[in-house]
Amino acid sequence: MSPYLPRRSLAWGTLIASLLGAGLTQTASAASATDAWDVSQGSTVTQFIANPALPGNGPGMFGGDAGENSPFPGERFNTIFPDLLPTGTVHVIEWATPAPITLLGWQLQAAADGGNGARSFAHFTLSVEIGGAWVAVSSVDTLALYVDQHLLLGDSFAPVTASHFRAEFTQATSFFGASGPRVVELDAITAAVPEPGTWALMLGGLAGLARRRR
Repeated sequence: MSPYLPRRSLAWGTLIASLLGAGLTQTASAASATDAWDVSQGSTVTQFIANPALPGNGPGMFGGDAGENSPFPGERFNTIFPDLLPTGTVHVIEWATPAPITLLGWQLQAAADGGNGARSFAHFTLSVEIGGAWVAVSSVDTLALYVDQHLLLGDSFAPVTASHFRAEFTQATSFFGASGPRVVELDAITAAVPEPGTWALMLGGLAGLARRRR
């Protein structure tokens, strides 16, 4: 077979590739309100051990709101895991989406308590449920305690389709009892469905090329 394609084939391929590239990949950014894991998209937390001082704030890392009457209003949109546990404790949260999504990666934002590194975590693992079993698809070290600053962390991997997810945070410190990790946001990077305008552009371009072939 010749390595060279006819000009018409190249034109079709170029158009399709450019449209798919423009419309089919949704890249999440920190604190996204529209990613597939956000509560506004129907995501629900299915397992979480709450910090007694901040009950019900499990969905905070997915855009959830613990409410104006939260004991600490500044933390109402964060997920904070339990305190008074030793370094190396693995904190777990599980959640589900209304329908399966094709996951390409994730992006996370966290924050430690200033000055002592408390509420930091040393390792993050993301798993998906496949055939009734948890399968790890990403495992990342934070590389630092991110004292006095926020942490932005992310990873990408081969596409995987699932509707149930599990995150594990390995606690880094236990200073002063304030040691449960604080997660500000965890976003999904997914294969997105093209917007209606993208579909219209794609179909219109293909129809035009079909007419030219005649």
